Amino acid sequence: MVLYELVEFLVGAQDAPDPAAAAEEAARIMLKFGHENDPAAAAAAADDQDATPAARRALSSYEFAAFLYSPDNGAVSPHELSSLTHPLDRPLAEYLVCSSHNTYLSGNQLTGKSSAGAYSAAIRRGCRCVELDVWDGEDGHPSIFHGHTLTKPVGFADVIEAIATEAFAGADEHPYAKMPFILSFENHCGPKQTAEMAAIMLANKHFMARVVRRPRDGDDPPLMSDLMGKFIVKSKVKDDSPPEFVDLVWLVGAKFKSFEESIAQPWNYIHSYSESKLKEILEPDHAAMRQMFMKYNATHVSRTYPMGTRVDSSNYNPTPCWQVGAQIVALNFQQVKSAMITYLGMFQQNGCSGYVLKPDYLMARAPMPKPTWFAIKVISGHSIPQEPGEQKSFVNRNTYVSVGVTALEGVEYGESVDANHTETVKDNALTPIYTPLDGKSFKFMAAEKDLSVVTFKLKEAVRGKDPTVGYASVALSVLRPGYRMLPVRDTEGLLLGMPHYLFIHTEFLS
Repeated sequence: MVLYELVEFLVGAQDAPDPAAAAEEAARIMLKFGHENDPAAAAAAADDQDATPAARRALSSYEFAAFLYSPDNGAVSPHELSSLTHPLDRPLAEYLVCSSHNTYLSGNQLTGKSSAGAYSAAIRRGCRCVELDVWDGEDGHPSIFHGHTLTKPVGFADVIEAIATEAFAGADEHPYAKMPFILSFENHCGPKQTAEMAAIMLANKHFMARVVRRPRDGDDPPLMSDLMGKFIVKSKVKDDSPPEFVDLVWLVGAKFKSFEESIAQPWNYIHSYSESKLKEILEPDHAAMRQMFMKYNATHVSRTYPMGTRVDSSNYNPTPCWQVGAQIVALNFQQVKSAMITYLGMFQQNGCSGYVLKPDYLMARAPMPKPTWFAIKVISGHSIPQEPGEQKSFVNRNTYVSVGVTALEGVEYGESVDANHTETVKDNALTPIYTPLDGKSFKFMAAEKDLSVVTFKLKEAVRGKDPTVGYASVALSVLRPGYRMLPVRDTEGLLLGMPHYLFIHTEFLS
């Protein structure tokens, strides 16, 4: 394959919208993957005195395959994964934030262990908002644990040290690591240990230098660019809260009474909604309440969280919350299933910074867009993972892939969409070639493209249980059309890297 043929492939098969940009991309690919002294390339460039170095190279079938299965041809562009692509000239209320619930816990919500390391792990997975449940410690110092359970505590000072160390690590090299970091406090301490909480935060030089102080009355909400590299504290403020703590609270937790009253509150007042309250707001018969929630979220920040009965650290579907503009949709990162895979897919954009700009129609700046129709075909896989602890040979495993999409028209709150799957490929989990059950691509209609996530579950057909052995997901707004490589995650939600991937084809339909 010579340069002009590669350009034709990018424009024709990969649906590159700009031929000039496709030519530049083809030249870059040729220089990275191609080889010199190719007869076909030499003949094509022989009569062109201005032939570029890329035009004098060619791709063998092996080199073309190496490009197709590389991150350069990923379902999401390398630029989108590594650079800030969303504007920074909007206030915090206009962004979705990657957020963790009960961050301190590993395992379940009743007996799980609390640790500072859990915060470091959440940050490394992209979280920019973590939760700290703080209680009066038995040793006289504030501690973090899940109250009224058997969970073990961890010292507040240890957690602040972990957050201060990890939150902006690498920010000098990567602008996306400078995005603001929110500490969501559930403060159950009395005045004395609340004062100690403030003292601990201010004594940490990394934290003190970056924390945003309480805004003054009349201040306008700062823009995201003003908050880069800053810590933001969210907490309720009690009548007996010491002033040194109050001065650090930038987002003030307030009790919800009505949306009419809430909209009139200062912009830095925030409400937290349990999953059960969300179900009430999002009921189909409560259209007026839903509209008021969207209006509130255009100017104020909301936090949502799983209901307390999810003791196994399971999750609710985040998509309906995003559809009404809720920003801090907190999930239990302790368990990875459909909801978390949707969540991780949504934030694999804007440099994986943990912040995604809300679409304009949620801000009442633009009308609701028309639905998006698209088709996906799972072509093949490579090195399909297996259940933890299993050590089967690739030739002794039977696998298939199911494909779903969130934000489909008519999908109810909490419902899982998982309607399409391939035929089972037997005795080959190393390089399976997949075909749809009916031989056709899976077709979907997304009512809200900007808030839709395409999810892939890698399943193993075994003993009728069909366990999920891996996942992949991608936000529809950044999914590139054509033939693409899609990285795979294990059952803990961690990207496995090469050689674990799916090869897919996506077509956006008119």
